[in-house]
Amino acid sequence: MEAQQGPLSGALGVLQCPAAGAHLESDATGNVLATAGGPHHDAAAALLLTP
Repeated sequence: MEAQQGPLSGALGVLQCPAAGAHLESDATGNVLATAGGPHHDAAAALLLTP
């Protein structure tokens, strides 16, 4: 997402959730992992969505 929208900071995880939901409702297969934060942040979070 950041490759298309630019740096999203903390909003990245929030925006990944509806994108993941749309992916799961389509004919696509597989799980979706949404993440926010990382090695240069003081916190991190992840959400795994499965069909």
